[in-house]
Amino acid sequence: MRTQGPFIEIMPPRGASWEPAVEAGARLPAFFGGPADGAERLRTVKALVVGGGSIGYEFIQQLARWQVGLIGIVDPKKLKAESLITHSAAPDSVGEAKALYAGQLAKRLSPRTRVFALEGVFASLPLPCLAEFDVVFLATDNLLAEVQVSRACFPLGLPVIQGSVHGETLSGHVRFYGHGGATAPCVACGFTREEWAHLNRNTVFSCEGDHSAKPEARIDGQPTMSVHALCSLIAQLALLQFVKDRLALGGSVRESTLEYCAYTQQIVNTKLVRQGECLCPHIVFRRALPPRRPLAKCALRELHQAAAGGVEKDGGVSFEVDDCDYVEQAICSCGEQPPVQRFVNRDAGHVGHCLSCQRVLAPHPFHSFRPAPASALGQSLDRPLCELGAEGARWVVVRLDDEAVLFLDP
Repeated sequence: MRTQGPFIEIMPPRGASWEPAVEAGARLPAFFGGPADGAERLRTVKALVVGGGSIGYEFIQQLARWQVGLIGIVDPKKLKAESLITHSAAPDSVGEAKALYAGQLAKRLSPRTRVFALEGVFASLPLPCLAEFDVVFLATDNLLAEVQVSRACFPLGLPVIQGSVHGETLSGHVRFYGHGGATAPCVACGFTREEWAHLNRNTVFSCEGDHSAKPEARIDGQPTMSVHALCSLIAQLALLQFVKDRLALGGSVRESTLEYCAYTQQIVNTKLVRQGECLCPHIVFRRALPPRRPLAKCALRELHQAAAGGVEKDGGVSFEVDDCDYVEQAICSCGEQPPVQRFVNRDAGHVGHCLSCQRVLAPHPFHSFRPAPASALGQSLDRPLCELGAEGARWVVVRLDDEAVLFLDP
């Protein structure tokens, strides 16, 4: 294993072949109306799986059997003895990190696939890492994580396929969010007021269920009550939806919910719709060509001009620089409010010390911005980011009147 950003890359045993013993295409059928290069289309998939539990573990296994190009796995938890009831994991997996254990299995199944594991939460994944993927499989039981995934993936135009189960009714859902534009729905579009209230209380669900009969909420730490057969089935249905989309088989499955109930032995397919009052932004970034030098060497005015195609736009222009806030002014408990005029990582506890009393300075709440409007930046617009405290800038978003443009560090 080796470190790659926040991920650990799973490596094959020393001396082992990087090529599979058998090509996945050897058993891939010629789908009716499907493309002749189906195996190659699957081989180029770059998938991120958020959640390595009873559903996510199935996602990871099958993606590896398709010998896709890249699999990323994010999960902060470890396998427990009870996990063996709902996971198709071996007994010796107990105590292992879910992400690492699933990643090692994926690498054994497909040595050529690059496999990355993150034993942590999705929110710790930097935007440039997320931008490397072309599809996200979501298999968590946490409303907050679901919103975080949707809000991060929507601007990148990354489709999200979500699988969830409700054990008591032997039912499950597969939701396919295409994130194709401002009119497309996001995960939060389906939230009711009750769910927003639960989200604010950091409640965790085993499944969202349908709108007519919501499953009982459960607090974080309690187990998901289901049977492995249901978890596996919903995962396989989600994977089939992905295959249909990737290989253009039949009608579009994007912006849809597929619901299965074992009690009634019925599958119902409904459309997902954009809610006009959704609290989440519905903006898809336009990706700009990367600059010829590191972003830290670029000035924001230069990026603005590149984003606007050389046309100056004064009103409605703002900038978002990595995980930083632009702090125009600080405040001290002694009353001093010295200027700062630089970008400060939002995880930083302070912005220096007061020259008068040597106490720690805090960003002034009324003079700190994210995103930072051009009007607040003044002459800082013409200074390289490395001179403004953003020497490690990995990405910048330039927001214009009618669009947002993403620059990634080359």
